[in-house]
Amino acid sequence: MSQQNQRLVFTSYPEGLIQESNFKLETIEQPPKPSKPSEVVIRLLCLSVDPYMRMRMNKSVPKGYFDPFQLGEPLHGGVVARVEQVFEETNFQIGDVVLGGLPWILEQLVDTSKTPLRRLDRDTLHDIPKSYFLGALGMPGLTAYFGLLDICQPKPNETVVVSAASGAVGSVVGQIAKRVLGCKRVIGISGQTSPQVVQQLLENGFDQILNYKDYNNSVSELKQALEQACPEGIDCYFENVGGFILDAVSLCMNKFGRIAFCGAISSYNNNLPSEEQGATGTCTTFEQQDANLQEKYGLGLRLTSIHVVRELKTQGFLVNSYSKQFGEATQQLVQWTRSGQLKVFETKEKGMHRIPHAMQRLFTGEKTGKVIVDLEN
Repeated sequence: MSQQNQRLVFTSYPEGLIQESNFKLETIEQPPKPSKPSEVVIRLLCLSVDPYMRMRMNKSVPKGYFDPFQLGEPLHGGVVARVEQVFEETNFQIGDVVLGGLPWILEQLVDTSKTPLRRLDRDTLHDIPKSYFLGALGMPGLTAYFGLLDICQPKPNETVVVSAASGAVGSVVGQIAKRVLGCKRVIGISGQTSPQVVQQLLENGFDQILNYKDYNNSVSELKQALEQACPEGIDCYFENVGGFILDAVSLCMNKFGRIAFCGAISSYNNNLPSEEQGATGTCTTFEQQDANLQEKYGLGLRLTSIHVVRELKTQGFLVNSYSKQFGEATQQLVQWTRSGQLKVFETKEKGMHRIPHAMQRLFTGEKTGKVIVDLEN
């Protein structure tokens, strides 16, 4: 283990986009040695930053969602780690590479009877980079897999539209739709302006990429572009962003279309003005905040009549609801990766001090695929 141990602490609630001032990088003592068979000491190798984490930085979150992060405590999320010490080599061995949800503490003692760790297969790691299990072969890939295959269920003769197409989830959705299922037309919506990134997407599943920034937040302008890109209408929509994009796509949906509601990243950074906050300085519930935002800023699902008249299936989902099927789905994603049907895109930052910047990149469009923070020496 290294001589210096670190953790990233959540120190203040963001106002809009995440800032470095919302966190503090602390140097702390090394963890104690394992004292019972279920304990191991691990060292983080890489960690995952994801859009849902921004919602956990609010004072309240939706019922049934993850708990909010606590001020003064380290952040928590998906990590790949290496086992450094064990009490006895029964469940884990020194050198095992493991996957889990852990506090962002560089070196820490973990009681695996309370916090499960999944050992990654050493043979798989010979040809699959470990960071892939935080992205295309991890939660984002599983989100794409179940949202597309279980909720959207696209057919080969259908048109699929994916928002946040250059992101960790969207880039996988597009590839599965085109390269695995053979859908007739796959259109991505993204804020990416890099010609190289757009070309990567076009070479890996998407027939066309629309940059939402070109349409001035105008539903009618984006609708017109979608009608040109999807002359036979839209059958399936994988929704990652919300806002005016959702409205424009809804107007182009075919009868009996399906929408997998994965996220609404366009509203994650919104904060209510002070006059709209409660007596304690914040809304008392997430539902109150959501209602106030929708009334003032027009966020959320507004064109409900379209969904009724066209008999659209609109289903929100959390990937953890499919946890019993994770093993089988991961094996399939690994197989597609090895066959070349699924190409993995990553954007990497180096070191714990770069975590705030990595989080900012989730919302500014300055990334392709999964955003990873590499912590290896």
